[in-house]
Amino acid sequence: MGIDLGTTAIKAVGMRRSGERPVISGFAIEPISTAPAPADPAALDGALTAAIKRAVRTAAPGARAAATALPDEEAITRVIEVPTELEEKALRIRVSLDIEASLKQPHHELACDFRRLALDADRGKQPVRVVAARAEALTRRRRQLETSDLECRLVDLDSHAIARAALADTQLHSGPDSAPVALLDVGTRLHLTIFDRQRIHYRQDHALGAGADDNDCLRVIEQAMAMHHGSPDARAPGVLSLTGGGSSPQLAAALDQRLVMRCRRIDPLHALDIAETVDVSELSRSLPRLLTAMGLALHAGDPNAHWR
Repeated sequence: MGIDLGTTAIKAVGMRRSGERPVISGFAIEPISTAPAPADPAALDGALTAAIKRAVRTAAPGARAAATALPDEEAITRVIEVPTELEEKALRIRVSLDIEASLKQPHHELACDFRRLALDADRGKQPVRVVAARAEALTRRRRQLETSDLECRLVDLDSHAIARAALADTQLHSGPDSAPVALLDVGTRLHLTIFDRQRIHYRQDHALGAGADDNDCLRVIEQAMAMHHGSPDARAPGVLSLTGGGSSPQLAAALDQRLVMRCRRIDPLHALDIAETVDVSELSRSLPRLLTAMGLALHAGDPNAHWR
């Protein structure tokens, strides 16, 4: 089960496996009620717990474990290079020392994980993606699930989760010579992520004012893309993919006209099976808001998952 703990709603997706293909067994979008006392942390925690429990009952009754994620602004992601001969224990020590030195924080206040990337044969070095966050941020996420009677299977990052779901869309698959793919998650904020050779290469966040319409989104998106094009070593994306509660067919059509690239909404459903009990029409309508939860569910069910 994947649970996206949003600021206004809980999004949940339940999955099981049937052979090699994941099966969506249920989903839910539950608003977080803050009516009793918006400024009262205890009331907000109670509203969050209640919304999680409602989402679980709808998406995966009987579920006992789930994956969730941290916002990217609560973590640091970087790529370091290490000697290729480093074994796992030595690599973990190297990563820990690098993070402590970079963030100037004691090790007991930090949590970090890492993943080896494809070997750079030309440089003879092993690139490693490192993710670090304050330990209290992970503890908070785990506690939010445990208070809702769920075991926290893993904590990912929002961008990694949505990337996993987006890359299930076979139309976004790219080869070594393909142009990068731009992913825009339009919600209460606008999140731009650039995939280059199926790896997150660049990301940035932009604020959207309250009640932002498609014209406001267009202006912010053009600004975000201009910032990317001005960054070092930027390669122009060949396709712009939209998701999030603020995305719409109208926005996709407007972007298709304004930007010199193909624009489409993400749809990974053709790569997944859907249980007979699931309302397919409602799932399709809700899909832009469910991508993060879907990516988390895919991650939780992956026997080779990272970021646990």
